[in-house]
Amino acid sequence: MTFEDALNYPRQGDDPWRTILIGGVLGLLGFLVLPIFLVLGYFVRTLRAAIADEPEPPAFGDWEALFVDGLKAFVVGLVYFILPLVVFAVSVGGVAISAIVSGDVGFGAIAGAMAGFSLSFVLALVAWYIVPAAITNAVHQGRIGAGFDFGTLRPFLLSGTYATAWLLALGLMIVAGILIGILNVIPPLGFVVGAFIDFYVGVAVFYLYGRAYAEAVSSEPVPEAPTGQPAA
Repeated sequence: MTFEDALNYPRQGDDPWRTILIGGVLGLLGFLVLPIFLVLGYFVRTLRAAIADEPEPPAFGDWEALFVDGLKAFVVGLVYFILPLVVFAVSVGGVAISAIVSGDVGFGAIAGAMAGFSLSFVLALVAWYIVPAAITNAVHQGRIGAGFDFGTLRPFLLSGTYATAWLLALGLMIVAGILIGILNVIPPLGFVVGAFIDFYVGVAVFYLYGRAYAEAVSSEPVPEAPTGQPAA
């Protein structure tokens, strides 16, 4: 599992550009909402393929299942981000509303808003670290509840394998963001090409998460059988 492996993975197979074309077009149509869940569903399918160590990315198809998978992944992520969103809304939003209504905000309110913003930022970072692992575990186990099973998640979250994959994924997203930012000098070009870059990098990122999960699971020690009893 390397940076190069992740970058090359979306281009594997007989017709990878068809998949990238479909994914990019769906990204361009994201304002219709439905395509967002289809892309998320494809990323879930990529996770399954990566966990199974399949050499090629999956193909688009079975759109209903794709939508359902994307919706489930969205729900898992949303649950983890609810807390930082609530903290942000209560602290910063409360001060903003007070300023609009009364036209005057004291130092204490501003300090509270800054503290709330800082806390929500930290909570969002924690959620951002947990969510990929939670979705991956839910996908592997085949149930949404597995995304919140910290008995299973904790060893994976604390493993160097996952931390490395998460940092590599972060690096890919930063590079993609810089490239899209450069392209945005010509707004239509940045918007259109950016959708395809986002999809390509998304596939690479979820490949990293899937491979990290597979490696972490395969490296878990097998419990020893009690003395005098055969191993199950």
